[in-house]
Amino acid sequence: MCLYFLTSVGFIAASENTILQSFESTYDLRGYGVLEVERSVTLLQEENNHYILRATNKASGLAALVGYGPIIEESRFMMASGQIRPLSYKNIDESGISGLDDTIIFDWDQKISNSKRKEMVFSIPITPEVLDPLTIVLRVRLDLKAGLRPTLYRVHETETIRTYHISYVTTEKVNISNIELDGIHLVVDAGRPNRRLHYWLAPALDYLPIQMQQIHKEKVEVRAILTLSLIHI
Repeated sequence: MCLYFLTSVGFIAASENTILQSFESTYDLRGYGVLEVERSVTLLQEENNHYILRATNKASGLAALVGYGPIIEESRFMMASGQIRPLSYKNIDESGISGLDDTIIFDWDQKISNSKRKEMVFSIPITPEVLDPLTIVLRVRLDLKAGLRPTLYRVHETETIRTYHISYVTTEKVNISNIELDGIHLVVDAGRPNRRLHYWLAPALDYLPIQMQQIHKEKVEVRAILTLSLIHI
């Protein structure tokens, strides 16, 4: 059953407590003057509070012609006492062209992670608040739904754990498929020089990202816009 959808003809607002329901969202992503990608984000609910969050990037245009991708980013996690607990994470270019092949396994009994990037391996102590690069946005959505606005999150990237600083700018109007939606504009600073991620999250769609921009030295490198979203129950 579809609980809400967004297309060029309109949307139906979601009811409460749907952020962790299975969903599909599609984005049109463009960047660097030549990059054209369809980004599909899905959340699948399994048994015993276990979930699979997956983002699939399929190139079109020149990148598709040379066989690049798809790139699959996937997080398996569970919900424990209202907190996201990552179990595994991977980010892989299935074509092998880029060499992207990152994995993280979270061992919560031993409170340590084991991760790999190409031939490099890492073992890093972990604490309960640690997220992975894919679940961070889901955690922000859950916090906003609960009326919270934390400004710090700990995120396990492949080789290290970073502190992500979140700043909330304002609520702005964003045009999505000829529909004007309110979007809470927030900026993510992951500690990389001159690089920021901007998100616009729509309260009417359970704080789903409706627009994203990667900014480098005050210039937009990559922009993504929501084209379709479905929630299933």
